Amino acid sequence: MSLPSLLKECGTYIALNLAPRDDASHANRQAPTITISRQSGARGIAICEALHRKLQAHNTDDSLPWTLYDSQLGKKILEDHGLPEYLEKFIPDQAVGEFQSTVNELLGRHPSLYSLFKDTEETIKALASSGHSIIVGRGGNCITAGMSNVLSIRLIGSLQKRHRYLVEKTGSSDETVDKLIKHEDQARSSYVKQHFGKNIDDAYIYDLVINTDHISNEGVAEAIIQALRELS
Repeated sequence: MSLPSLLKECGTYIALNLAPRDDASHANRQAPTITISRQSGARGIAICEALHRKLQAHNTDDSLPWTLYDSQLGKKILEDHGLPEYLEKFIPDQAVGEFQSTVNELLGRHPSLYSLFKDTEETIKALASSGHSIIVGRGGNCITAGMSNVLSIRLIGSLQKRHRYLVEKTGSSDETVDKLIKHEDQARSSYVKQHFGKNIDDAYIYDLVINTDHISNEGVAEAIIQALRELS
């Protein structure tokens, strides 16, 4: 299918399928949620922002707006569980070693990291159940596995393209960007392995894996919306 045809079909889907209906089957259906896993430099945030704009622009349910949970997810977790704001830095999208966790607990810096993870899990499940949530990172696809209203997405790209994007975006040196990509990819991979025993690069734990190398942010967002049409 050509890109213009895809865009037209996606636009039709948004207008027709996200509008409220009176039939009982639609009323009983959970609103959809999207989880996004992304490689470092695969334009994850820019794509999520484009996706959020498109979905919300056509959302006619004022009582349930589409909400993007990226950096805001940490604040939401703390709010849900009545925890102080300073704990946000201890809710990372990466693995934390057993030794570091134990030391932090002994020093009284925060509740156990396992407890914070369980709080994270609970909040993500609640957001997914309520619908119209775009949840970025923190193993959202693993936490919501089996939920019929959730579409799980993985954004990837070649190392060369991701490197170039981050150099242009941050103005950092090649060496700094190389280290950033390696650190973020390894940290996210370790987080998923540590908490869920999964390989973050296993395509079978996602509904759709998209290579962002040659597709614009808008195009990727439209492809994700098209996938929502097939969600069942």
